[in-house]
Amino acid sequence: MDAEQIKRLSRPRDETPNVLDVGERACSHNGKMLFTAAAGIRAMAQNLIEDIRDHAHLREAHVLIVMRSGMTPDADNRIELGKAKTAAEFLRLLTADGPRRQAADFIVRLNADAWPDLTSEQKLALMDHELSHCAATVAGRMVPAGVRLSQFVAALGEDHVETCHDVCSEHGERILVRYRKRTGEAKPGTEDYPGQPLQWRIRKHDVEEFVAVAGRWGGWSPDLRRIIDVMDPPDDGQLTLAAEDRGTGRP
Repeated sequence: MDAEQIKRLSRPRDETPNVLDVGERACSHNGKMLFTAAAGIRAMAQNLIEDIRDHAHLREAHVLIVMRSGMTPDADNRIELGKAKTAAEFLRLLTADGPRRQAADFIVRLNADAWPDLTSEQKLALMDHELSHCAATVAGRMVPAGVRLSQFVAALGEDHVETCHDVCSEHGERILVRYRKRTGEAKPGTEDYPGQPLQWRIRKHDVEEFVAVAGRWGGWSPDLRRIIDVMDPPDDGQLTLAAEDRGTGRP
């Protein structure tokens, strides 16, 4: 990100339609102090949701951001900077009897002690990271090839994730279509389907690895190779995405 992009993503806002404003509230939870995030932090999250395509699905979500103080290092001497959850307990504690109580789909908890020491770029990167955990469930269906396939994909609209032409029945009569899963009576591929609520989930990290193992073996796994391609793209500027990425269930 360049300086202009960081400035744009850090800009203040009067309203944050996808990031809940429940007023100034605080409580004690498991011996740690929790309090609601300030307006500038909420604005940063809303800017990322609106400006970053990967977070477009969160324009249908409600996110509560809370700050937690008194965090201590874990057994490996690491301090947790943030965590995304779907736990309703935080919402109940911080919005009990609140005049602006509203259900949250996700709760993002930030380290209140570490936050002031981060640069604007680091704050945005941390928020981007935690919002990336907040995902819509992706489902798949084998759809008859031809006109029915085209109609099914068209009806899905923006919920269409991928048509996997290489994942099909033995003679190619049916092809796998991946789409964002919604809850309700309307079925995928019908006109009313996109109007139903998305089914939310917490997405895991794309890469789980030890520094020492990566140092010894390099990009030994498809996930690591994708990270390497993004951080150090080939000379022709084209990302070399591994074939194993197809069908992983990632939105």
